[in-house]
Amino acid sequence: MGMIRLLLAICVVAGHSRGFFGAPLMGGGTAVQIFYVISGFYITLVLNEKYRERVRLFYSNRLLRLVPSYMIVLLLAVIALAVFGRSTHASVDEWRAMFGQADLFATLYYIWVNIGMLGSDQALFTYLTPDGSLGWTADFRPHALASYRFLLVPQSWSIGVELLFYAVAPFVVTRSPRLIIGLMVVSYAARWSAYANGFAFDPWTYRFFPFELGTFFAGALAARFRQGLERNGGWLLLAVWVATIGTYAATATVTMVGPVMDIVIRETALTWGMAFSLPAIYALSKSNGVDRFAGALSYPLYICHHFVILAVAATSGADGLGGVKSMTVLAIALAVSVVLAVFVEIPVDRWRQNRALGNPEMKA
Repeated sequence: MGMIRLLLAICVVAGHSRGFFGAPLMGGGTAVQIFYVISGFYITLVLNEKYRERVRLFYSNRLLRLVPSYMIVLLLAVIALAVFGRSTHASVDEWRAMFGQADLFATLYYIWVNIGMLGSDQALFTYLTPDGSLGWTADFRPHALASYRFLLVPQSWSIGVELLFYAVAPFVVTRSPRLIIGLMVVSYAARWSAYANGFAFDPWTYRFFPFELGTFFAGALAARFRQGLERNGGWLLLAVWVATIGTYAATATVTMVGPVMDIVIRETALTWGMAFSLPAIYALSKSNGVDRFAGALSYPLYICHHFVILAVAATSGADGLGGVKSMTVLAIALAVSVVLAVFVEIPVDRWRQNRALGNPEMKA
């Protein structure tokens, strides 16, 4: 399963660096939603098998999973702002202007979402108003001072979504599957209703936490029904992915029902195809050392690649991204990820496992 997570991270890198010579990779938004499914699966496993009745330990271990590498990359992004005169979405002059205009609350907010991560997803739904206060928006695109532009690690918004899921997971995924199904139905109904009413666009399609709960819970249900799905793993895996790829390919090339329903069908096919496949994939890969190392690379690659894109574009120009420069970005980002994995991720993971004193096969 670690290899799948690494491949998904590579898809995100490709999306942000304009692709690898036109290679037909999964879009970054879709890859993030598959990450959500995998997260729901893993978190449900560890909560039911390792952290039951130990919620505070679960929370602290999840923070240890996310914070160390993030803080290192955040420091690199601050250095890049000073050296290259810009972050991913804003120049140093825009940063100065923003802090000069922002009131106290907005200033503290921008500091917090960069350092604390919790609430960083809301940067997609807020902007800085002319009077220096935070304003709410359903569409960040028209706003010159949209808050997301002042995320030093732009993809940290997804960590904000993950942290919200971690907050609610201990109180849901360890309960009856009927509760999970009920909340999942509510989440999907709310998402699809919003799509039908004109909100089938970014950030509503994969960055709004209430709508993504259904995606997390798809993975959670797969974990709860893991044993039965594992027993039928091989044939089920083949059948599910033939159906999934066929459905996705059909709706990606023709309009079958309508623009909104096509999005719904593709999302459902991919997320549920992955969810039903996870138990079999987990059973096949959980004891594979290479797969575990690939998994250790996935988060560092995901969190560091924007910094690498910025550095490559600043030193050699943005023209040419999508070809050799994008492959250079991937190579450098993978090298940084290996360093983070060896010196940060793996040692911290060892410490987390010792704290939990759980099943060594389980990776929290």
